[in-house]
Amino acid sequence: MAALEQILTFLRTNLGLTPAQAAGVAGNLQVESGFNPAAYNAGEGAIGIAQWEGGRRTALQNYARSIGSTETDLGTQLAFLAQELRGSESRAFQQLQSTSDPAAAAAAFDQYYERSAGTSRDTRVTYAQNIFNGAGSSWNAALDTIGSLPLFNFGRGGSSSSSSSSSGRTQSIAADIGGLWAGDAFTIGLKIMGAGMAAALVVVGALHTVK
Repeated sequence: MAALEQILTFLRTNLGLTPAQAAGVAGNLQVESGFNPAAYNAGEGAIGIAQWEGGRRTALQNYARSIGSTETDLGTQLAFLAQELRGSESRAFQQLQSTSDPAAAAAAFDQYYERSAGTSRDTRVTYAQNIFNGAGSSWNAALDTIGSLPLFNFGRGGSSSSSSSSSGRTQSIAADIGGLWAGDAFTIGLKIMGAGMAAALVVVGALHTVK
């Protein structure tokens, strides 16, 4: 599973974020690290997808040790991010949950969680919108069609909805919501984002990191 897909899946299933909110977080993480859990800023001693530093990096290291993992493991970093949002960074979580579009979500996560100087906020917003357009918009439309659902199955098994007619897709979406998220729209989105990352990745070390 690609890092972006793993991040979006985690944010949706474990934190209950909307596709727009998850894209807002992911847009920030793309700026901070290019989704690389081993990204390291030697000048500030920052590590990981969110570039934790100082006391927050120490807390990440302690958390990783407590579960028998390492600070550069992506799953560990996502779990730690969730722990922060439910605890010490609950204000950031509340601000994020109050947003309804990728741009607002990206701005809120930057202001309240990353707490950067704001100089790269436009880039964070752009990346969030691109992620949402490539991956989240199809799922968002599906949710509008069928209403609220419990946590979804993100597996790639089962029948594909990509070749169905619009009416057929609507009829089968409840049984195949995971396929819709992980289907053609999402795959194309990941490919687009991969190309964009290769061309426009922000150099780690030029940005304010979480403290």
